Amino acid sequence: MYIIGAYIDSEISKVALYDSEYKLVSRRDSSDDIKDLCLEIMAEEGIGKNEIGYIGIAAKDSDAIASRLENELGIKCYGSSVISARALGEAFTSGDLSTLVLLKIDDTVECGIVIDKKIYNGVDGKGGMVAHFVIDCDGYECR
Repeated sequence: MYIIGAYIDSEISKVALYDSEYKLVSRRDSSDDIKDLCLEIMAEEGIGKNEIGYIGIAAKDSDAIASRLENELGIKCYGSSVISARALGEAFTSGDLSTLVLLKIDDTVECGIVIDKKIYNGVDGKGGMVAHFVIDCDGYECR
C-alpha cells in the first residue's frame, strides 16, 4: 500500500509518493493541477489507484480540495493545515517520535499537534489554532 502526500500553495504543488514504511518513492513539483500530478506520479511508478491507501493534502482550503480530489480520483483523501502536515511529517521522519507539537509564530500562532502519529484536529477542526493578535486595527480582517 502507498500513500501520496500533497502540498499546495498559490504558485506550486508538490506531490510525494511513499511506500508502506513511509519511505519516499518519488516526488514531483509543478504548477499543474494536483489531480494530474497524482496521476503522473502513479503512472511513472506503475501504481494503480487501488494501491493507494489515501492522499493527504496540506493546503489553505485542504478540505474542499480533498473532497474534490476524492470525487475525481476515487481515492480516499484527507485535508490538513500546512502546520499539521509538517508536524506529521516530523513525526514520521524523526525516528521514534510519535507525539509532538510543532509551533509556528508569525501573524498568527499556530501549532500542529500529532498524537500517536495521527493529526489531532480537536472538536471543531481547529485544534492547533492558538491565537490571533491585532497588529493593525485597520488591517485585513481575521478569518
